[in-house]
Parts: sequence; structure tokens; C-alpha cells
Amino acid sequence: MRVHNLLSMVLTKDSFTWRVLESVYSVKYLTDYWQHYRPKAATTREIYLEFVSYCNLRCQLCSLDHLKPKVRMSIETLDRIFNQIFNDRRFRKVQIIHLHNAGEVLLHPEFKDMVSCIAVHKEKFKKAGYRFPELALLTNASVLKPELSDFIIHSGVFNYIRFSMDGGTPENFEKIRTRAKWNDFYYNVRYFLCRKKELKSKIHAGFISMVEAGKKLNTSWMHKEFIELYKLADSYELRHPHNWGGEVDLKDGRDLNKKYKIGCSMLMKQLVFLPNGDVTMCCSDLNSKGVIGNILEKGLFEIYSSYKRLNAIEHLFKNQKDQIDLCKNCPTY
Repeated sequence: MRVHNLLSMVLTKDSFTWRVLESVYSVKYLTDYWQHYRPKAATTREIYLEFVSYCNLRCQLCSLDHLKPKVRMSIETLDRIFNQIFNDRRFRKVQIIHLHNAGEVLLHPEFKDMVSCIAVHKEKFKKAGYRFPELALLTNASVLKPELSDFIIHSGVFNYIRFSMDGGTPENFEKIRTRAKWNDFYYNVRYFLCRKKELKSKIHAGFISMVEAGKKLNTSWMHKEFIELYKLADSYELRHPHNWGGEVDLKDGRDLNKKYKIGCSMLMKQLVFLPNGDVTMCCSDLNSKGVIGNILEKGLFEIYSSYKRLNAIEHLFKNQKDQIDLCKNCPTY
């Protein structure tokens, strides 16, 4: 994944080299496609847990529908998810669990209790001799005050934390990330990074930065405070905007018909758990269009094997993404 992110910063998405790279991923998809029908293994490698369905920002490049119901995941739902993963050996190859999707995870009023719940399950995995997936958090850092930063660092639960830092300059940051204040973000994140260094924490800290189309994917033109934070972090990733599966009109004229590519690793390898227990197929689905079941009503493997998911994977295998409402306008395919 890190190699893929690095290449995305140095290659244009319509270049010949990028197309070759996507074709290579197609071969991997074909391998996963046949594995998908083996009853002893699931192809899921990434799980997303959405603690809350809402966000306090109104970012210009985000597709989240802020009128949809505001829901918070309960500890009982979180417990059920981890128990299902623990008890079903077919999901033992899950590599990473992300604490984010559409909503801002730190807005959950019981965030600390939710993390403590995860810590209990992590210990249970350890005692059973099972590998616990790496745990990653992505936040807009708007409410990441020092006390909360200290809690995250001392919890010992997280392997990664990443901060959304778009725009390249304070002015662009506040324009793109409507309602966010650069100074609040800067001091919140700077405290975390300095505190992490002071405590010699092993948590990997990085940035995901959306850069407006037309701007170079490097730091040569960026504001000094952006560069300062990048230097304090362990890594950063610069991206041009994407259209969230067709939900945001970027008017970039990108060709969505990739006849040279087969399949999509996101549908093949991801499951996203929403606060109400619903499960969707893709992390780009911020508005629950690809729901395939509910973890409070069905077992994890039953949801994974649902007709809607298998049908979508079959269409991708046959290069028929136009038959899938969730995918037909997505350039990631």
C-alpha cells in the first residue's frame, strides 16, 4: 500500500506506466477472485469501523450527505464485530482495521470507552495466539486537544494515526475544509507529534493531503507550517481529488471506461461497518449505497457471501462495472 501511495504521487493517472500498474493489479484481482470461492478463507484484508455517521466539517471535496440520520456506534455493536472476527477463522488474514469512514471518529462521546473495548479484544486475540490486525485512525484533528492526544498515545492500541491536511496553505486549508480553523489544527497536531516524539511512542503518524488539481504533488510551493508538520511526521501522502465513486463532480474529463483493467481491490478486500450495524462494500461509499447486510442481524461470513456482494464482484470480473450502481461512475475501478 505504501508503494502504491508513493507511485500515485509521482505518476499521472492517465500515464502509460500507471495503466501498466493497474493491469498488474488486475492479475492480482483474478487470483483473489478464485480464492473468493474457497470456503476456508475470506479475501477481506481491510475493515473500516465508522464510530459516528456525521462530521463537524463541510469539506468541499467530500460527498457525505449531512442530512442523513446522525448515528453513533454502540459498544455492544463494536463487541459483536470483534467477536465475529475472532470466532471466524476465515477472517484471520484481516491486516488492518481503520477507525474512520464518513464521520469524524473523535466526535463519538464515548470514544475512550470504545478504544478500551478494542484493547480488551486485542488482549483476547493475543492470549489465543491470534494476530490482531493493525489499528489505524484518521481524523480531521479539530477536537484533538492535548488530553485526548495523550490518551491515544498512552492507550497502546493504535499502530497508525493520520491527519487530513488539505490545501497546502492555511488559506486553501480553510477554503477546502469548510468550518476548520488552521491555527486550531496546527497547534492540535503539532502537540500530538511533539508529544509522540517526547514519549518515544511507536505509533506511526502521517498526513493525507488533498491538493487541488493543477498543483504539483510536492511541497515546493507549500506554506512553511505545512512543511514543518510534514517534517515532524513519519510520512505524508499527497493526492489530487477523487470523485467518491461519482458522488462529487470534479469536471476533470477523466475516462471511466478502463477496458485494460479487471476488477477492483476495494470491493474484493474491504468491509465497512456503519454505526447502526449495516455493512457496505467500499470505503468510498460515504452514503450507504452499497449496504449488503447488518451485523446485528446476520453473521459476518453470511454478509461477506451475500448475493449483492458476489454479484458486484462477478460484474467486475466480467468488466461490467456499468451494471453496478455503486461503481459505474467511479474512476478508482
